[in-house]
Amino acid sequence: MRSHELPRMLGIVFLLTLAAIGLPVSSYAQVPGITGVDPYYQMAGGPAFVLTVFGNNFVAASPGITGSTVQWNNNQRTTTFVSSGILRAVIPASDIALPGTANITVLNPDPGGGVSNTAVFTINQVPSIAGLTPSFQIAGQPAFVLTVNGANFLPGSKVCWNGALRTTTYVASNQLRADIPASDIASQGTANISVVNPDPGGGTSNQVTFTIYDSTPNPVPQVTTLSPSFNLAGGAPFTLTVTGTGFVSGSVVRWNLSPRSTTMVSSTQLRADILASDIATAVPVSVSVMNPVPGGGISTSLGFTISVNSPVPTVSSLNPSIVTRLGPSFVLTVSGSNFVSGSAVYWNGSMRPTTFVDNGTLRVNIND
Repeated sequence: MRSHELPRMLGIVFLLTLAAIGLPVSSYAQVPGITGVDPYYQMAGGPAFVLTVFGNNFVAASPGITGSTVQWNNNQRTTTFVSSGILRAVIPASDIALPGTANITVLNPDPGGGVSNTAVFTINQVPSIAGLTPSFQIAGQPAFVLTVNGANFLPGSKVCWNGALRTTTYVASNQLRADIPASDIASQGTANISVVNPDPGGGTSNQVTFTIYDSTPNPVPQVTTLSPSFNLAGGAPFTLTVTGTGFVSGSVVRWNLSPRSTTMVSSTQLRADILASDIATAVPVSVSVMNPVPGGGISTSLGFTISVNSPVPTVSSLNPSIVTRLGPSFVLTVSGSNFVSGSAVYWNGSMRPTTFVDNGTLRVNIND
């Protein structure tokens, strides 16, 4: 006997042995093969689904013998035999909860049998954009690099400018960089920025607007202090001084989101007319500043307190603190805290007509 005929002869002997002990020859399984799977990807976090596996040498279950079984990363899944070339397996949602890949194989039972070749199943996530740097440019400027921050980016992810792919560099799963040519920002307007992940799976992110201005845009304002920072419920109208940065002509002070008549003093100070109705009752108040377009935006808010009862005032300094005996009348400036409209300065126990400047300043005419 030639040596190359030995495996075939051993197989024939094995089949004859099966028949001799009462097992049908057809129960001798062969090693299965996979030619494809459908679907071949899913999105992470999706529901359970049925995976169809195409191939050959699949076998059905018979009394005492397990049929072909689909395996997900070597773990068996509930399998339905359709034909020798088709199996269907139930894949639970937990198998695709996170992005990555899974190895799909088919296991045929003994006697004979074995494990098939591997088909790779991809679990992808749709990318998402959280922000852009920069988020705007001036029309007519040169080409620049746009940094896109977000999540679920892949090495093959591409940044799209109004749907057109741009040369993209993968930095990390949360950051991409794209080369934006000067022609993209040649004129004023906006562009929709999105990210496309590659197949299999892939997907397109949300869109974020990139603005192209015809001139330098206004900054987003910042608010640091309010003066006064409180007032008594039921008090008279007053002028609120707002201190901060980034104020421009057209900046508006907002009282609980409602605009108030505003005067720009400088890029760091605004004055707003607050109505008596604004402080009629003791309710929480937030004060912010809104800058107009182009650019612009809304600052963070500071709280303004409307009290039912007056706070206890505190005096920290006087100006002047020394005068000449029998000298002329003068204006005394009293600095401190917790002053309110209606606060009165007392001179040697006698109340003097007092001008309220703000929560930290009072002025009084001294004639004696």
